[in-house]
Amino acid sequence: MKALPRNQVLVGDAATVIASLPSASVDAVITSPPYFQLRDYGVDGQLGLEPNVDQWVMNCKLYFAD
Repeated sequence: MKALPRNQVLVGDAATVIASLPSASVDAVITSPPYFQLRDYGVDGQLGLEPNVDQWVMNCKLYFAD
């Protein structure tokens, strides 16, 4: 992998960008909150449009793992 960007904003789908980075290489991720059923970005598989709140919580936990 090429050198990691330092002190830069990485723009893109959070899941895709995070997956491209080595484990334990990031201190913080800031993203638009995936509020349940309140925002539609028009992208298949986006967080927040799950059919029920339990599935939404399960999907959010994938990004908040330590």
